[in-house]
Amino acid sequence: MAQAFAPVLKANGGGVFAQINSVASLKGFPDSATYCASKAAAYSTVISYQLS
Repeated sequence: MAQAFAPVLKANGGGVFAQINSVASLKGFPDSATYCASKAAAYSTVISYQLS
């Protein structure tokens, strides 16, 4: 989604892409490994885009 909107934001003079995530992206919870892993992946993706 971010890659699709980045050119639009740039063409319009900039902007902000906000990702609302869960604390589960940084901390594990019992019986929630899959959920926590998916949130960690989403967090890492946003950080990677930020650094690009």
